[in-house]
Amino acid sequence: MTEQILSDIVVVIVVLGVLSLGVLLISNWVFLNRFREDVLYMKMEDNEEVYKGEGEVPPLIDTYLRKIKAAEEADLTEAFVTYEGFRRMKPEEKWSLIKGEQFFRTDKPGFVWMGFSRINAVVRMNTIEKLTDQTGTHITRLWSVFPVNRTGGESVRQGLLVRYAGELVLCPQAFIHNPSVTLEQTGEREVTALVKSGQEEGTIVFTFSESGLPESAHAANRHRGDETEAWQIAYSDYRETASGVTVPHQLDSTWKLQSGDFHDSSIRIKTVHYEESNYKE
Repeated sequence: MTEQILSDIVVVIVVLGVLSLGVLLISNWVFLNRFREDVLYMKMEDNEEVYKGEGEVPPLIDTYLRKIKAAEEADLTEAFVTYEGFRRMKPEEKWSLIKGEQFFRTDKPGFVWMGFSRINAVVRMNTIEKLTDQTGTHITRLWSVFPVNRTGGESVRQGLLVRYAGELVLCPQAFIHNPSVTLEQTGEREVTALVKSGQEEGTIVFTFSESGLPESAHAANRHRGDETEAWQIAYSDYRETASGVTVPHQLDSTWKLQSGDFHDSSIRIKTVHYEESNYKE
């Protein structure tokens, strides 16, 4: 009798385990499919590329673009990035492993970012952040199933717009043909970039090294929840992509809080791939 009960318990545990695994696999597939659908819709949006003429690009940017060979890929208006690294949402939290993909539009402000975070041996958080002409959204689910956080609105969109500006170094073609990006050299080694999208705008200041490459960027105002804080991103490990364009493969972002610096992400770029839009008229 006891053996039969134990056998039944084992069967129930196995069945529940198989069902749980099946649900997680299906949920992950649905989550990944949503990312791919968002990318497809963004690829289908109208193109807005307008090449900047002589004098519209500051000398620092012009030298930088020549150095990294960005002009050779100037006609490509889409960028795909894969990455891995560490991330945390609060200063007191431990680092969580994260990996994922990101799609950029280089001719207009827009991206879709997907991240799979491993909080611990059991807990997995999956996140999608999206910036478009009209919206900015952040969605997080536990194990791709249970909603944890869904935010949007002007503050989220402004924060994502500043992030887009800070990540332009991954798709430097945007400095050439994105009409929403205005550049002004404001110091010997500084260029201020203003990115506009609809009613929102984000400003970030790039600081260049002696070698002519951006080493960091700083935004005085970026929305973080309901607050506006200073934010900085540092670039390092510049290497050529498969297409020959040189981009940083290490990005570290830090919030400049009143309580002190909060290093919230350390991202290692794995691959960068550029494409021409298939939906040009």
